[in-house]
Amino acid sequence: MERDGEEAQDDDEQALVPASPDAGGGNRQLRSKAANELDVHGGLVLIGGGIGLTALACVFASQATVAPIFAGFGATLFVIGAFYSRIKGPLHAGRGGFSFTVDEAQRLALERDYPPDIIEQIPDRVAEVVTSPRISERVAEDVADYVVRSFSSDVRSREEGLLNHFGTWLGEQGFPTVRKHVRTPDFTYDLIAENKHTIVIVEAKLGPKTVGTFAVNQTLAMPSPADLHERQVRRALIVPYELKVSESAIGLATTRGLEIYEVADNGGIKRVV
Repeated sequence: MERDGEEAQDDDEQALVPASPDAGGGNRQLRSKAANELDVHGGLVLIGGGIGLTALACVFASQATVAPIFAGFGATLFVIGAFYSRIKGPLHAGRGGFSFTVDEAQRLALERDYPPDIIEQIPDRVAEVVTSPRISERVAEDVADYVVRSFSSDVRSREEGLLNHFGTWLGEQGFPTVRKHVRTPDFTYDLIAENKHTIVIVEAKLGPKTVGTFAVNQTLAMPSPADLHERQVRRALIVPYELKVSESAIGLATTRGLEIYEVADNGGIKRVV
């Protein structure tokens, strides 16, 4: 999918990630490596402490006043430690802070239409990256870009799967010629299928937002190929089956003659419009 500029926020497309309160400044002080290590591995420390206190409770099992205290605190530390990695804590990455880095990475992923499950993995990936010796001193923006790019191969693979399934289906519908990533002087098409009478030009959208009128208008704006030879042009927008298409997008697509299809992981195709 070729993107010539930053995608505008559509009125019915809701971003999954709120803006960072630290984006305009906030606390941007670097912390010591030891402090960052504690923030990343604090969960293991808490679990270890919980196990230690539980062991002490066993040692002092004969003392009715002490053993329950050790056991209670041990269980509490163990539970907190188990969920520690899911707590958005104060881990700093470069000058921006951990929270700032996660928000920046998620913003970039949203701009690039990454799927929701990829965006959910970003906090854990940021934590991995900022503890790497070769990247721990990068500023937050660089770390965010590095994290988002680390998912790019997975995103490309999903897009290829979407196009492969839809291309196979088009072949079964009477389009013997199917080409992906067709580059012309005016545009790069995700997929083009053709027969003697019709050319279908296809735009794929993975997410993460609801498919709204912006995506519909973007697909409608695709220029017709130069080699039409009096053939009919059909435009199609394809999305994963789990991606919601808004009512306003369906209404606009119906009015403007755009076809929208949902593509399942097993290759099933469902026409929405």
